[in-house]
Order: sequence, then C-alpha cells, then structure tokens
Amino acid sequence: MKKKRKFLVAILILAVIIGGILLGRFIYRNTSIKEIVQNKKDAASKNDIVATIEGNNLTESECRVYLVALSARIEGIYGSEIWDYRVNEEGQNYRQMLKDQMLEKLIYIKLVCSHADDYGVKFDSEDQVEVNGYVNNFFESISEATADKYGLSKDLVTGIYKDNVLASKVYNKITLSYEVETTEEELRQGDFEYIVIHKTYTDEEGNVRNYSGENLEALKTKVDEAYAVASSGDMKAAAGTFSDEDTYTVTCGRADLPEEIADSVMALTDGQVSSILETDDSYYIYRCVSAKNESATGSAYQLAVAAEREKYFANLYTEWYNKADIEIETEKWDEVEF
Repeated sequence: MKKKRKFLVAILILAVIIGGILLGRFIYRNTSIKEIVQNKKDAASKNDIVATIEGNNLTESECRVYLVALSARIEGIYGSEIWDYRVNEEGQNYRQMLKDQMLEKLIYIKLVCSHADDYGVKFDSEDQVEVNGYVNNFFESISEATADKYGLSKDLVTGIYKDNVLASKVYNKITLSYEVETTEEELRQGDFEYIVIHKTYTDEEGNVRNYSGENLEALKTKVDEAYAVASSGDMKAAAGTFSDEDTYTVTCGRADLPEEIADSVMALTDGQVSSILETDDSYYIYRCVSAKNESATGSAYQLAVAAEREKYFANLYTEWYNKADIEIETEKWDEVEF
C-alpha cells in the first residue's frame, strides 16, 4: 500500500508539470481526433510507434506515461466511477474521451517541437539540468517495481520532460516576440461613482415594460432631481436616494460600459460629473473619482496582451497542423490502454 501511494504522488507531480506545460489549451478544441484519424490515417506500423508527426515518433510507451499520469489526477478528484460515465449520444465513455483528447495534446507537443529550429530555439545545458531534476525527483518517488510495470525508463521519462520543456520554449519565443496591437489606453480602467435609473419595470405578471406617458415624465423628473444632488458633490446620497442599484462605486473600462455612453464616461477627468447619459433602457450619471486606476489598468492590459498572443499562436498552430505530415497507426493507438 505504501508503494502504491508513493507512485500516485509521483504521477500527480508529473501530471501537474505536464498540465502546466501543455501550452495553448484552447488550441486543442479546434482539432478533432476523428478528423485526424480519418484524414491522416495509417502509417507508422512498427513496434512501439503509435504516430509520426513531421518525422518525430510518438511511442506507445510515451502515450501510456501521459495517460497514467493524467488518469491518476482525474481519479483522485472524481473517483474511479468517472471512467464509465457516458459523455455523448454515441456512447463514448469518459476514458475514451480522455484518451482521444490526450492524443491531440501529444500531437501538439510533437508538432510544436518540430518547429524549434525555425525559431532558433535550442534545448540547452540549463534545460537539461532542469529536466534532470524533474526526472530524479520522479524516480525517487516511485518503486523500481512500479517503474517496470508501467515501462517508466529513465530515457523515456527524460524524453517526455525534454519535449515539454522544448515546446514551452518555442511557445514563449513566438508569443513574447509578437508585437501586440492592443494599447494600454484602450484598456484604461477608471474609478467612478454612478447612479442608474431604469426606464423599465416588471409588471404583476412578470413582464418587463417600458415606462411611458405620465410615468415616463415622472421618471425624467426623478433623474433631474438625482442629477441636482449628484452635481452638488454628494453622489453617495444621490445614489442612496435615487439609484436602482445597491452599489454606487465601480472600477471599469470602456468595454464594461454600455456602448452608447462609454466615450462620455471614459472622457471624464478627476472629480468631473457627467451630464445625464441615456441608453435604450436606462439613465446614468457618472462622477469620475480617478480617470486611471494604475493597478486595474495594468491587470487588464496584461490579460488582453496574453489573450492576443495566445490567439496569434493558435492561428499559427492551425497553419502548421493543416500542412503537417501526421501519420497515425490507428490499430496500435486503439490497443493503448491505461
């Protein structure tokens, strides 16, 4: 029992590392394993080879290490019953779905590694030291019997870590050198106080209705009163009396605001109160506390930059994939179990 526990711990460690380095996870969803099998069928039929990706072999032993590592992590979270859970109308269970997704990810790693030379990315001595540390820690955590059972040779595990590190370097080299089009000003976040008064209400039958006639005129009078109080400098009191929302402070950027009022709100300077702003369903009054929240702006910009770089890499990977020579030994892949 003790040895089994040690093995699971080691597998979980590998799973965490693999999970962190399997880059661009959004990319995988664009590639169907069924299309791979149908369109790029039949090839590497020798011995342990499951697939060949741009001349790089993917072996059954490699696949099993990844699958066992990932399955240990998943079973630790959801229990062993998860494997027989049906995930679609075709009757595919969770185990088969996981296996299909893993093949996509392994193809991704091999394909990204195949472009390392194109971008001058090399696996160097520092990388080897890093990989050696991973490998040593891994084998210190499992028994020799466990290593033999799953075919976890030092060369095999070293190769797996080496591929992941190299793929990570290729991804970083490409994305970090990409010049993003997003500017910080576009993502600027400001601190505001605000009032919202809705033009709509819900009737007794639960239907949303628009104010009209005398009711709409009364609503406009309410908006004017709210503006008078807000303009006097007491936005908190105005919001407490007139606003249809419980909160009256917000940190936001252009993308967070209704399109009709975004320009007006983001043009406010520190301490300035807007005019009465109107959309199809509401009236708004904003007071600018700070035109730029440095921390929030920096966070928004970094997220936008990361998303733009990921999108760039996703498109690039799609080009690689469509042109790639990918050959799969389907019968051999079907025999891979975990």
